[in-house]
Amino acid sequence: MSRRLILRAFRGFSLRIVASIILVASAGCAWVELTPGARDVAVISAEEAEGCKLVGRTTARSLDKVAFVSRSERKLAVELATLARNDAAEMGGNAVVAQSAIEDGARRFAVYSCP
Repeated sequence: MSRRLILRAFRGFSLRIVASIILVASAGCAWVELTPGARDVAVISAEEAEGCKLVGRTTARSLDKVAFVSRSERKLAVELATLARNDAAEMGGNAVVAQSAIEDGARRFAVYSCP
């Protein structure tokens, strides 16, 4: 095999390795930012919501896997709560309560307006 063919094969292999490393590293990153209005929205328990008015419900969705690599459940939970807080702010709520387990990258939340 000529030197040129070996170098070409190595470059393609290196690029695939670098791309794989980037995908795996980014699998742990949170890509969702809290909107300014959502900063005042709290994540509370069902017991804490007893004196609050139900505004509505939302389902937050995110990728639970990136390139066949499962994301951390803790990081996914934080990201889903951030999405729910963003939705709650748009709905006029100031609190959210998780109402389901995380399933396929989705979780249901109740949105409340609390005193």
